[in-house]
Amino acid sequence: MKKRDLIRILPGVFLCACLWAQTRETCSLRGIVQELPGQPDRAATVELSDLPRQRPPDEAKVNMDDTFEIHKLPCGTYSLRVQDAAGRVLRQDFVVVRPEDIPITIRLNTSGASSPGSGTVSVARLLKPVPKKALRGMAHAEKLSRSGQYTKAAAELERAVQIAPDYGEAHGNLGVQYMRLGQPRKALAEIRKAIELGPPAAMEYGNLSFAYWSLGRNTEAEAAARQALHLDGSYRQAHYLLGVLLMADQRRSREAAQHLQEAAEAIPRARLNLAQVYARRGEPQKAVAELKAYREMAPAGFRKQVDLWISELQGSQ
Repeated sequence: MKKRDLIRILPGVFLCACLWAQTRETCSLRGIVQELPGQPDRAATVELSDLPRQRPPDEAKVNMDDTFEIHKLPCGTYSLRVQDAAGRVLRQDFVVVRPEDIPITIRLNTSGASSPGSGTVSVARLLKPVPKKALRGMAHAEKLSRSGQYTKAAAELERAVQIAPDYGEAHGNLGVQYMRLGQPRKALAEIRKAIELGPPAAMEYGNLSFAYWSLGRNTEAEAAARQALHLDGSYRQAHYLLGVLLMADQRRSREAAQHLQEAAEAIPRARLNLAQVYARRGEPQKAVAELKAYREMAPAGFRKQVDLWISELQGSQ
């Protein structure tokens, strides 16, 4: 196969590979949550959701010593969320669960900058507290979502925002449920409402970027991803989204590669996109290196396809 044919094939194949299933090997995740100064919350939970959403989320209570453990996980990449007792998201990011079982540290806020779901409360919230009925609805929706009941979770959140129209977290959470249900237009409206109510959070702008991207509104998706990174330069989800958006333009491939490299440590599939960028730029050696790195984390059933791409790239050199 000629090199130009390989590059022509890769885009569609890589897109399909973006949501690969977790490996069957069993792993554990343990670590410590460094809590927001002045806001100790011993009722916090750590939730892990596999990216293809093929199984209910796993969760663990944070212990009195701020540690947590989750066992019997399929190894792979997960979306990690730390939530308080009311269901508010204190931190959201990606994490790779590996067989080595190396403890992780989750920092809720270490720089004073806005970070994803940092838990800050607006002045409007302090002046106008959320009704208890809406808070209970939010907490119930979180439980439903963790069990994979996204339709019921969305219904619960719809009732919550009817009770408390200014409840920004509920609007944002409702937007996430709509995305899970394949309703990006409804998701976009809710996420924009959450941002309007504030305070600014990288997580909300990351969700906004994904909603715009799902609707094919790439210019707005790029702007939202950049705003997320302005709020939190370490937010890997935003780096990944921006990298994917930029790689469609050959003239911005260098910047795309920089963002994908930032995301790759926590989001292995970013290496597939990096390989595609390098192949298009006529740098097969770099493309092969990224594919080999990805192969270490790829599901066993997908490794033959990765080996085929590596072989074809090496044959084009």
